[in-house]
Parts: sequence; C-alpha cells; structure tokens
Amino acid sequence: GVVSVSAGNHAQGMAWAAAKEGIMCTIVMPEFVSKSKLEATRGYGATVLLEDSVGTAFTKSLAIAKEEGSTFIHPFDDADIITGHGTVGLEILEQVPDVDAVVIGIGGGALASGIAIAIKDQKPDVKLYGVEPEGANATQQSIKAGKVVTLDKLDTIADGLAPPMAGVLNLEILSEYLEEVVTVSDKDIGNAMQYLISRTKLLAEPSGAAATAAILSNKISFPKGAKVVTVLSGGNVDLNRLKDLIG
Repeated sequence: GVVSVSAGNHAQGMAWAAAKEGIMCTIVMPEFVSKSKLEATRGYGATVLLEDSVGTAFTKSLAIAKEEGSTFIHPFDDADIITGHGTVGLEILEQVPDVDAVVIGIGGGALASGIAIAIKDQKPDVKLYGVEPEGANATQQSIKAGKVVTLDKLDTIADGLAPPMAGVLNLEILSEYLEEVVTVSDKDIGNAMQYLISRTKLLAEPSGAAATAAILSNKISFPKGAKVVTVLSGGNVDLNRLKDLIG
C-alpha cells in the first residue's frame, strides 16, 4: 500500500487514485483538518489517522511506511507529484494563451513548482508570484535564508497552506522561477473568500482564496491591462465555519 501526510487536498487525490488502482491507502492528517476534507478522504476509501500537528503527522506516516513496508508518497517534495501539478500550468496556457502573470498559493510548494516549470518552459516571460499566509510562510523564509527553514509555530485559517517546511525540490524550483513570494493575513483571505462568493459565485476554501487575496490587498501590483490568472486551489469549506471564515 501507500501512505502519506496531508491537511486534506493531497489526501483526497491520493485516496481517489489508490482506490481506482485497488491499492491500500493510509493518510495521516493533523487534528485541525477540516471536517469536509476528512470525510471526503475516508469516503474515497483511505484509512485516516489523526495526529496533533503536521510535524507529528509526518513522523507517524514515515513510521507506518517503515513498519508496514508501504510506500511513502511525499505530499510536495517529490518529482512526480510536482509533475502532476504541472498540468494546471498547461491548462492555464491552453485557456489563456496571452496570460501575463499567474499568482499561486504556496503550501509545501508542489502546485507552484509544477505550474512554474510548465509555464516557464513554454512562455518564459510570464511573471509568476507565490502567496503564503503570514502565519505559515516557510517558503518565503526559506528563499531568504537560501535553505529549508522549519517553522516552530503555524497560525492560519488556510490549513492547506500550512506545512511546517518547504520541500527541498520545491525550494530549488521556486527560488529560480518566482518573481516574489508575498504573504497575506487571515483577514485578507477571509475578505477574498467573501469577494469570490459574492462577485464570482465561487466557493473557495481559505487556501484556495489566498492568491486572490494577494491581489485584492495590493500585495502584488500589475500594469494596467495586464491579464492575470489566480489559482483557486481548493473548495473544501466546512459550511458550519463559513460565516466565521468570511467575517
């Protein structure tokens, strides 16, 4: 079987893929994970174990892989996972061939890394920007330090963007391809969720709304008339928390 750690989005994708191939799948998730992501992961057939933090979830998943002889699939620091996410970059170029800039939320960095490689390979002039929550900016700190930085504390409503560290592969790629990594507050994220619901009729989870939040809060500026894509990377919102999230 396979085993991994995730706050929910990677978990669902992996659970679905494992079920399709008839492979046993175990996902270790932090206890603060959203109920909708937890239920979906179990619904796809995965065994879900809960740990008190993302850090202990990584430790537990690696221990399971060693004890059971299963294959550990890293949620972001993995070439195949990064390549899979690159299909989003190909879709952007297919649907918006004259795009000037792309803004992407960053958790571990697999999505941003894959999109960056796919787009820069074909259109090197496209500007790419990463966005992290203020309370979980491991990639921003790692780029500044020139090495992987592990955060002692995580504090954000965007659980999908809150691993305690950036991946080694991801840091190498993002350091090369991104113009900048900016941070947004939880309030910025909540405001972006509200904007997306009211103006576009799209329900994005906090992690999915972060890229849009960076633009609405003027953390990134573009020339007038620029064609900009923001990636809404998740719609798994606990409806009983929605009112609190959008304030």
